[in-house]
Amino acid sequence: MSTRPTFPESDLMEPLIRWLRTRRYVREDSVVAEEFPWQGRLVDLAVMTRSGTTSAFELKLFHTRRALQQSALNSMAFDRSYVVLRTQPLGSNLLHASHLGIGVIVVALESGTVRQLVAPKAHVAHSAARLKLRSALRARGGRPSVH
Repeated sequence: MSTRPTFPESDLMEPLIRWLRTRRYVREDSVVAEEFPWQGRLVDLAVMTRSGTTSAFELKLFHTRRALQQSALNSMAFDRSYVVLRTQPLGSNLLHASHLGIGVIVVALESGTVRQLVAPKAHVAHSAARLKLRSALRARGGRPSVH
């Protein structure tokens, strides 16, 4: 018998976007794309600021290591890459994220609190990949949906 809550990953999205807006990481002129297709995968949330800075967010309820793998792949083209979890990860996973330069955010659904545990390091993406990513995000043209 499983004791894990049955929240869908998508429940993390609204509090995350609200938190990003209050921190001014996402503004009215940002491009925000949920389930963004990139390199044969879907990035849970992709954001591009007016200045062209890109961030990828991988939302996971469980399987932190898998989220770190996905985020490491995202860091090849995105300026910043994050994992977004619903519970506090193990210290070894936080250390691994820090070594990879991946940010870690925890969204506690029960209390509605959002905390950044590890800040991401800005990655230097390959220029061609970065241009392709920016173009794809502009074409997607999503805007923040949480006010």
